[in-house]
Amino acid sequence: MDFIYNKVEGGLSPKWGSCKKLQLLKMAGNSIKGNIPSEIFHLEQLQNLDLSSNLSTGTIPSQIGYSSNMYNLNLGGNRLSGKIPIEIGNLFNLQYLDFSMNTLLGEIPIQIGNCSNLLDLNLSNNHLNGTIPFQIGNLGSLQESLDLSYNSFSGEIPTNIGKLSKLISLNISNNNLSGSIPDEIFGMLSLSNLNLCYNHLEGNIPKDGIFEFNSCNSYDLSINQGRCGNFQGFKPCNVSLSEHNGNGNDKKKVVIPIGASLVGALLLSLVFVDIFFLCYKKKARMSRLKESSFKITNSFSVRYFNGKVVYNDIIEATNNFDNKYCIGEGAFGNVYKAELRGGQIFAMKILKSG
Repeated sequence: MDFIYNKVEGGLSPKWGSCKKLQLLKMAGNSIKGNIPSEIFHLEQLQNLDLSSNLSTGTIPSQIGYSSNMYNLNLGGNRLSGKIPIEIGNLFNLQYLDFSMNTLLGEIPIQIGNCSNLLDLNLSNNHLNGTIPFQIGNLGSLQESLDLSYNSFSGEIPTNIGKLSKLISLNISNNNLSGSIPDEIFGMLSLSNLNLCYNHLEGNIPKDGIFEFNSCNSYDLSINQGRCGNFQGFKPCNVSLSEHNGNGNDKKKVVIPIGASLVGALLLSLVFVDIFFLCYKKKARMSRLKESSFKITNSFSVRYFNGKVVYNDIIEATNNFDNKYCIGEGAFGNVYKAELRGGQIFAMKILKSG
């Protein structure tokens, strides 16, 4: 039965449990409300159940463990609450499990490690907490994705996770994980997508395994306190003094860079101060020149006119009306070219006396 992405409303009827030979029930993308009836999980031949992207509420029935032939179970994108039932561990044939985008809480049951045929596990976007169980490492068939992001997991990343040698994508971002990144992750040769961002991880990020052929910036390791490594955007990891010989030279190696940095900062500050004063003096000088030029430019305005000064400037500019400055003769007098100190050029006519 396939009703995906229609306009089916209301709740699921417990009568679905009477369809003893039902193998596939897909109702994703509708408006189904209410609890998921436990009777559905009594269908021994049911292999594919997809109720994702609906409005289902309540808890996941513990009777889920009766569906021993289930290989695909998708309840993501609903409003389910409560804990993941421990009976999930009875689904030995399960290959795809998706409980993402609900409001599930509590810890991941350790029984999930019994689902050894899982290829894809998505528990993201819930309120799950506690530590990531080391039994996750028993899911040796996980291949496509392990997504535990956007939860509240704490503690360290279990080293057992390195046993997932076939895994392609690992996303445990947006949690409260702490400690260092396990070395075992660097040996996961099939891993091509790693997201550890928004945690509290710390320590070195070596150039091994997944990081050997890819820049660390290609993977979301940012927003982790104390992370370091030989990659762009990461601070270099500190070298412990105990790794040296312990003599005075080691201390000098530490002090000298600090002192040099302080001296460099002081010199840089002095340079900035000098540049500031030079700019200030230059600006003041330019202001004075501008004011002087303005006054020269406006020598003939009413505000700045001084007849004596102008007359002396004209006499100086024409060398007392020397003939070499004469540019024309008319019936009433000669015309002279006068170029004043401000750059202005004027034509002066000396009238002939009657």
